[in-house]
Amino acid sequence: MLSERLAPEHLTAGQHDDLLTLARELIAEEALRYFITRLEELNLPAVTENHTERLSEAAYKVARHRPLGEIYNLAWHATCTAAESAQKNPRAPRINISTHAVNQFETHALRAVTEPAWPIKPFGEVAGCGLSAMTRTLFYTVLDRQPLETSVTDIAQVLPQPAPEPAVPTADPGVEHESTTDSDDRLASLISRLHTNRRIWDPHSVLRCLENLEQTSAGMEYDVEQRVARRAIAHLKQMQERLAPVLDQHEVALAVIAATELLQHPVTGRDSGTTQTIGEIVRGDLLAAVFQSLPEPSSER
Repeated sequence: MLSERLAPEHLTAGQHDDLLTLARELIAEEALRYFITRLEELNLPAVTENHTERLSEAAYKVARHRPLGEIYNLAWHATCTAAESAQKNPRAPRINISTHAVNQFETHALRAVTEPAWPIKPFGEVAGCGLSAMTRTLFYTVLDRQPLETSVTDIAQVLPQPAPEPAVPTADPGVEHESTTDSDDRLASLISRLHTNRRIWDPHSVLRCLENLEQTSAGMEYDVEQRVARRAIAHLKQMQERLAPVLDQHEVALAVIAATELLQHPVTGRDSGTTQTIGEIVRGDLLAAVFQSLPEPSSER
């Protein structure tokens, strides 16, 4: 059962929110992949760049409220309607037909969100577009739920109550511990404390850690995830190099740590069977490097 797999002592408030965010992202990305596959099956061109944002936004919005099987249904009907339009208007530019499919999906997705009682027959797993390993791991292994039938709302309703956030480790009595109560922005609170106590940690530890992670690919297990990790770390290093000439080194290091929140691509965690964002993994290593740079506490009182 889900309550047994995710015991309260194993799930903090931040991890609770991260899990729901990850579930939503996986549902949306699976739906987008199916939509693209449908266009290919119908010999329709890919969605143009100026319409991909609308398509993605619609998928992410409906993924917050509906399970993947129902969204598959919306994508199927949207592409079918577009294909029928192509048959009725053979002279119409093919790219316009793909845009029509986006428009239809956007309309259906909006209705699915605004009309919770609207019945949508869920699809089963579709041939030729199987679920990704990440999706299977999250739903089958972590959540013990059917990925095509479970919505983010369903997950939120059955998740156990989160445990308090762990205290932030420090090596100096002058550095306050991170509050164990819920915070609107725990990362901002941590950065504020590091900024207040900047005199006791080495900002260069962040750059050294990035260089090490670049070589090890952040310990990722799979080739595709190694590429994601290298690209993410390269962006952080580039950011650090651009800020270094104009900002204090501590401020640069804190900016890099804060920027890890933007790296939301899900990857396999270092512990088998877990999923994390690449930002969480990199941030954990950066913070570990920062705390390791703290001076040893004095034994004299």
